[in-house]
Amino acid sequence: LDGQVHPDAAFVDLHRRSDLSGRPGAMDQIFPHELMHIIVKLLAGERPEGRATQVHAIGVQTDRLTALDEGFAEHAQVMAIDDPDAPPDTKALATDIQLRDQARAQFEAYRAALTARWAIATKARMTFPLWFSRGEQVLRYHDVKANLFAHEPQIPARLFTHTSAFDAYLLENVLPGDATGAKKSVARMLATEGVVSALFCRIVTAPAVGNTLADGSFYARFGLSSPPTDPLENAYLKVFAAIHDGGYDTSAVVDAYGRLFPDERASIEAIRRDVLLEQSAAPAAELWLLNDGFQTGTTLFDQFRGLPRPHAFDLNASSHGEMAGVAGLDPQLAAAILADAPYQAVDDLQRVPGMTPQVLASFRAMDAAMRKQSAADTGTASEDTLSFKAVLMPYGWRALWVWLISAGAAAVLYRAVRRVSIWRLVLNGLGAAFVGLIAGWTIDPGNGALAFAVPVLLFGVPGAFIGLWRSRSTRAAMMALAAWMLAALVPFVAVRPMW
Repeated sequence: LDGQVHPDAAFVDLHRRSDLSGRPGAMDQIFPHELMHIIVKLLAGERPEGRATQVHAIGVQTDRLTALDEGFAEHAQVMAIDDPDAPPDTKALATDIQLRDQARAQFEAYRAALTARWAIATKARMTFPLWFSRGEQVLRYHDVKANLFAHEPQIPARLFTHTSAFDAYLLENVLPGDATGAKKSVARMLATEGVVSALFCRIVTAPAVGNTLADGSFYARFGLSSPPTDPLENAYLKVFAAIHDGGYDTSAVVDAYGRLFPDERASIEAIRRDVLLEQSAAPAAELWLLNDGFQTGTTLFDQFRGLPRPHAFDLNASSHGEMAGVAGLDPQLAAAILADAPYQAVDDLQRVPGMTPQVLASFRAMDAAMRKQSAADTGTASEDTLSFKAVLMPYGWRALWVWLISAGAAAVLYRAVRRVSIWRLVLNGLGAAFVGLIAGWTIDPGNGALAFAVPVLLFGVPGAFIGLWRSRSTRAAMMALAAWMLAALVPFVAVRPMW
């Protein structure tokens, strides 16, 4: 406030121009989200600094501390939409199929952009900061309720190489999982806030959890002279008590709940097994490594790594994408390492079939690098030092270079059909590329059709009529149209993901 940080102030500060309701991420959902952060802090104390180097998002795998804090806050957004007393326009979000399908189409376009063998400057990548936040808010409801983040997204195996590891990493952290996809490991689930959010949504709405306790002394701890009659209030008071005892660890919170309320232990364990897809709930010890040879962006918005950071990851919760980021590690050995987890120490990797001294040395070096770094240097506090200018600048430079290269290619193709002066050729190439790319990054549905059609309609068709009027020759008109069509192929190829 007024340039001063007040870390101990228990209030929620929201932007005055935020929508009050009726859209994903409106104030009636973000207020309870932020309020839950305050409640957790009051119950469990200041959150220790996490070790992940990626700023959190609903599908990002960070660390257990961040996942509990953010996942518990995000579950409140689901509860706000499902609240019987929610405003009608907020309630309607739960059944707004068009909004859900639009978000899913955007994420599918992103998947196509990163899995294509040819994708120079696709709409999904170039406009990522414009659509991701809104789409992610939709995922916070629909895909959390479906527990999709407990599953792996579908990613081609060919991306799990060192040269394409960043693309694989982005897909793992941006996309929700597929219901038919493989299960994530329990360690990965507990470090993914989308899974934690799904868990708490099911806990607080479970009938057994909403029961009133016969022991009135429990409620007296909260300053209540009598138990609440609302099942949801009962559920939250019990969960708050479990967070107070369990701290910033989802598994510890569920264990604490079972100890505090033994009559409800069976119900709470059934929910945990269901969310964890029937896997053992025992989490492996965290074993953090720092991979200096694998740079990611500090945030998902940093698609082109304007703020690169060495990637920190938990070996016992690692993914195929993170393994691909280790230089010299082939996909077969990476799969063997993942299959043989968990590990108590890096030297336990010696037991993995096919392990080589060179790869083991790489893991030991990553272990040593992590030990040299403090949590403040590598942890999620990096969110406080984000520079959106640094994140967005690579988008601008990429757009500029794509435009200039596309303009040159468009001019060459134009000249293959029609000979004009060099200055006119330059202008035509710049114009075709600019109009086509802008159309491809804005109004195009994502297949590049409008990146081709708009330059043809804006320049080619008028050029054909002008040529016909000047020369009275149909051939001249068709040549002009053909030249512009060839030039328009360049932005089409630039924005369309192929193969």
